Amino acid sequence: MDFRRCMPLLVILAVCSSAQEWPMFQHDPAHTGSVDSASNLDLSDIEVLWVYRTDDRLYYSPVAGDLNGDGRLEVVFTTLEGMVYALDIGGELVWSYDLGKPLVSSPAIGNLSGGRFVAFVSRDGEVILLDGNGRVLQVYDTGLELYSTSVAVGDVNDDGAMDIVFNSVVLDSNGGLMDYDIESLAGRGYAGDYTAVADADADGVYETYWGQPPKMPVVADLDGDGSLEVVKAVDDKKRQTTDILVFNWSQELMESVEAEGISSPPVAADLDGDGKKEIVFCDDAGWLNIINVNDWDVDTQKVMDSKCIYIIPADLNGDGTIELLMASSEGQIYALGSLRDSDGDGLPDYTEDVIGTDKLSQDTDGDGLDDMRDEEPKTPREIEVVEDRPAGNGVELFTAVVALLAAAIIVVAGPIAVKWARRARGSMSRRGGLRGAVKRFGRKVDIGESDGSFFDGRRGSKVDVEREWTEVTDSDFVDIEDGFARKLTDLVASGSILTEDAAARLKTSKIKLAKYAMMLEKEGYVRIDSSRGGNNPLLRPTIKLRRGRT
Repeated sequence: MDFRRCMPLLVILAVCSSAQEWPMFQHDPAHTGSVDSASNLDLSDIEVLWVYRTDDRLYYSPVAGDLNGDGRLEVVFTTLEGMVYALDIGGELVWSYDLGKPLVSSPAIGNLSGGRFVAFVSRDGEVILLDGNGRVLQVYDTGLELYSTSVAVGDVNDDGAMDIVFNSVVLDSNGGLMDYDIESLAGRGYAGDYTAVADADADGVYETYWGQPPKMPVVADLDGDGSLEVVKAVDDKKRQTTDILVFNWSQELMESVEAEGISSPPVAADLDGDGKKEIVFCDDAGWLNIINVNDWDVDTQKVMDSKCIYIIPADLNGDGTIELLMASSEGQIYALGSLRDSDGDGLPDYTEDVIGTDKLSQDTDGDGLDDMRDEEPKTPREIEVVEDRPAGNGVELFTAVVALLAAAIIVVAGPIAVKWARRARGSMSRRGGLRGAVKRFGRKVDIGESDGSFFDGRRGSKVDVEREWTEVTDSDFVDIEDGFARKLTDLVASGSILTEDAAARLKTSKIKLAKYAMMLEKEGYVRIDSSRGGNNPLLRPTIKLRRGRT
């Protein structure tokens, strides 16, 4: 049977993915659920780097691979509604593809003769290949009806070309059906459907370990002794809980760790670079769980308010430190990682990789203004050079003195005038005046509903930074840069973000961003969370802001 649809023939090469990638379900064609590259992540310093939200439902694992050869990974995931999304390392959409019908698999990333491809499967049995830019390369129609599967890519028959594996179906690079079943695939080191295969006892024969999400097995050398361990999530019906069981190569139980509410397949990676792999999973309450195999203690951290269904480790920015990607059942992808700041300029290293500044220099463009305060940190400021001129006569000197006096009067009297104007306008609003609708944050509201607070300055802020944070004039917000307020609300609406990261993303100064954040907090759209301490508070979206975006 030939499953080909008439499209140009492609040469699909054997996979050669980087260890930093997570290119398919459970990492590799054997579904080991383990990555071998070491990292230097500080487990006590894991923070949310960004959040991407969709209105679709997520059910399958995201993957991460370098689609365009720039050394940075794209995050690719599918939804039940038939959408495929690709995000960059900053959580921004690179491209999306709408299949127009339900998808039933996680994607897989493989190699073509001309670059990378993304493969996935539809419910009616079509295998679709997209190129690195989200354009259709090939469609194979198997005629099968599928419900839930995983896609793997690899050279099953050792002919130098990549094959596509799902369930017990194997397609060659031309879309032809190859004669394999679950057992014969396992004998070649390929896992069919939701199994994992490995030669744990080193006898030359692959063993098959059966599972089903979230109870997928993991096969990895956890303690660095050269022998493989097998990790399984097993329900304890008597205690009505789930345990993570760890077996050695001879199937002897080494350890049992309670994993209440586990809702993702566990994965293994050496996150902190100590030579031993941590076991990582997430649960139905949105908590990140990391098991340290040195003492089998479990470190936990609340990340999301919804059920987490998958977590994968990958080095997104290629700096040798692993990030974690968590997928929510409600359509969100969370990226977690380190906020390490190597050059001490207030911008985390990861943020500097996103925006393209030098994470080892506080002043990337060398213009004397550090990156945090520089609205264009990669473009040097133009400094006007004033040529020396002979001193003028008495009339010119008198004119200059008068001009300086006038400027001084404006500087002194200007803020007083603005202050009285603001008071007067707030008073009018409280008396019912100025109730016409104005555009604010991209929607129309009645000034009267704010009780004049829209024009009030804020003093005594809980944010302990420069004085400029604590007073905002009308021109800062309403008359000049209402567009900036909309950009900031759009950014915060996509997920909580640190002030410094928000300033970097919007390419503005921290002071300017803080002014707007305080005004948005006054209006009920943003909550400034200073519980972390320091001068880098977290900006959180409020219910009012979220409702305004739905």
